[in-house]
Amino acid sequence: MNTSENCITDYILEQDENIQQLLYEVRDAIREVIPEAEERISWRMPTYWDQHNIIHFAAFKKHIGLYPGPEAIIYLRKN
Repeated sequence: MNTSENCITDYILEQDENIQQLLYEVRDAIREVIPEAEERISWRMPTYWDQHNIIHFAAFKKHIGLYPGPEAIIYLRKN
């Protein structure tokens, strides 16, 4: 596992145990759709990047936020 992936794993492990599995599922779903995207932390959120930020997700007290950038629609349309 490279350093960027470790950052995402560390982020997930810092969250409440009851939400960690859901965060792994979000991560897996994103990886399935855009496997070539680099994982990194941006804006203190797990981020998928390929020459620009494509999509972020984040854990909150009562929900998980999913934040696609405008490029996400273009990027996913190509694939």
